[in-house]
Amino acid sequence: MYDRVDFGNKLPSGPFETYNYNISTGKRLYLNQVLTSISDYKKVHTYAYKKLKKQDYVYASLEPDFFTIDKNTKFVYENSGISIIFETYEVAPVMYPNPKLKIPRSVYE
Repeated sequence: MYDRVDFGNKLPSGPFETYNYNISTGKRLYLNQVLTSISDYKKVHTYAYKKLKKQDYVYASLEPDFFTIDKNTKFVYENSGISIIFETYEVAPVMYPNPKLKIPRSVYE
């Protein structure tokens, strides 16, 4: 689930939050409960960088240190894993606000 603040811009941008819940307990889930080791974060970052470099919408000069994957990274659950949602301008120009990249479960489990 997304929650976005709208500043009246024609293109969506600005702060947003994602929410993930355990439907059995009703408790909110955070990325550090999915990626439980430094190795998991590194694997997801490497996978994301390689996938992003193949996209035509990202900055041509994209380098691995342009973005981080950490416990504060926005994400949502997918059937086959998670999707990382980047901040506006983080990996692409504003005309591609908040790019979403699917990360298969096999990358981090």
